[in-house]
Amino acid sequence: MEKEKDNVQKKVANAIAERPIIIWFGCLPFIVRPLTFTQLFDIGSVSKDMPEIEQQKIDGRTNVSATLVYYEEAHRMSEIAVMTIFRSIWMRKLFRKYIKKRLTVRKYKKLQDYMAQTMDATFFLSTIIFLKGLNETTMPTNTPEVTAHGQPLAE
Repeated sequence: MEKEKDNVQKKVANAIAERPIIIWFGCLPFIVRPLTFTQLFDIGSVSKDMPEIEQQKIDGRTNVSATLVYYEEAHRMSEIAVMTIFRSIWMRKLFRKYIKKRLTVRKYKKLQDYMAQTMDATFFLSTIIFLKGLNETTMPTNTPEVTAHGQPLAE
């Protein structure tokens, strides 16, 4: 009985993780689906250029002042939002300006929370570790061929 309950809970959790959400920008609703590997790659190519937050830069400042120190990152964050909403490149190009103009902190937070809820980071990272290990074990080495000891074959 307990095992069946766990299976049902797991199925419900998996179904919720794959369910899209709707976010309204202006008068238009946009359906946001879970991230694909291609979207992760695109987001990673934008976010890799983001600088580290330096604690000494923001110490003693108010929240608004600390945010303004890193104002340049708002452009990258809006790009990431567009990449999260749309899977296809042409839809990104078509709605980029519209979304960026209407993107608020609350809507960005909703997108970020949805990404965190639907993405299984443990699976993703363990898959990378597995594939990296698989790649290392199948990589050819530069060692000379080993010859078997014993009598050579007569030709």
